[in-house]
Amino acid sequence: MLVLCCTSCTNASDRAYARALARVGTLRLINYYPADAPWARMWTHYDHRRTATDFAAIHTLGANAVRIIIDPYAVGWPQTTAAGNSAISDVLDTAEHYGLGVQLTLFDWWGQYDAIGASKTWLHSLTKDLAARPVVRLIEIQNEIDPRSAVAMNWARVMLSYAKGLFPTVPLTLSVKSATDGRLLTRLVDQIPHDLLQVISVHLYGALSNSGRVLETAQRLAHGRPIVVGESGYPTPANSPNGYRQQANYYLRMWNLCNQYKLLSFAPWTYSDFDETVVRRPEPNAYYGLRQVNGTWKLASRIVREMFAASARARTR
Repeated sequence: MLVLCCTSCTNASDRAYARALARVGTLRLINYYPADAPWARMWTHYDHRRTATDFAAIHTLGANAVRIIIDPYAVGWPQTTAAGNSAISDVLDTAEHYGLGVQLTLFDWWGQYDAIGASKTWLHSLTKDLAARPVVRLIEIQNEIDPRSAVAMNWARVMLSYAKGLFPTVPLTLSVKSATDGRLLTRLVDQIPHDLLQVISVHLYGALSNSGRVLETAQRLAHGRPIVVGESGYPTPANSPNGYRQQANYYLRMWNLCNQYKLLSFAPWTYSDFDETVVRRPEPNAYYGLRQVNGTWKLASRIVREMFAASARARTR
C-alpha cells in the first residue's frame, strides 16, 4: 500500500510538471522592477501598494506573467529574513490577485559559486513561500550566468538538481548574456544535463541579425524543450519622441523575428523607466521602460499590447 501511495504521488507530480512545462510556451511575460525601487531596493524598500498598482497596470497590457528578480543579499543571506520572506510572499499573492503568473529569477547580483552549502540553505529558506504555489510558473536559478566559468557551471548543476528536488513541479532554467551568436548558449547547454535545464531561455539585444543567430541556435539545441525570450529591449533617451518611435520600431521588428521562429512573444525589458534619483549614475537601464517614471505609457506599449493579444488569440485556436 505504501508503495502504491508513493507511486501515485510521483505520477501526480509528473503530471503537474508536464502541465507546467507546456504552460511555459503560453507565458506573456513582462520584466518587472518598480520605477522608484529597481534592483535590490525593490526588496529593501518593499511597498505592497506600489506592487499592486504596477501589477494592475501590467495586467492592462495583456500580460499573464511577470519576471521577478531576487538578490539574495536584499532578502537575507544565507537565510532569508522575515521581512524578505514577507515581501516575496506578498509579490506572489499580489501577482495571483491580478491574474499574473511569476517567473522567479534567483541569485541575482551574486557570485559566491564555491558557497554551495550556503546556496542550498538560502534556496531551502524560500520553500515555504514557493513550494506548492501554482502562481510560480518558471524558476531561473541565475540570470546571465557565465558558461565559461567551470566553478559557476559546477554550482549551476548542483543547484538545479537541488531545486528540482525542492520544486518538482516547476520548470527550471538558466540564461546567458545576449551575444552576437549562439556560442555562449551552446556552451551552457553542453554543460547542463537535459533534465536539469528544462527550458531554453535567451536574452536578445542589439542587431536583429545577431538575435536571429541566437534563436537558430536555441531551436537547434532545444530538443523539444520550450524556448523563452526572457529579455529584449531598447532604450529611449529621456523625453525624446524620436527615441520612442525607435523603441516601438525595435519592438515590432523583434516580435516579427520571434514569429519567424514560432515564438509568439518576448519578454520586454522592462516595465518602467527607473528614477535616476534612487539609482547609481549613469544607470544604463534607466530608460528601457515601456512607460516613463511618471506613469505615461510609451509608444512601444501599443506594440506589446498587440503582441500579447495576438499571442492569446493563437493559444485559443
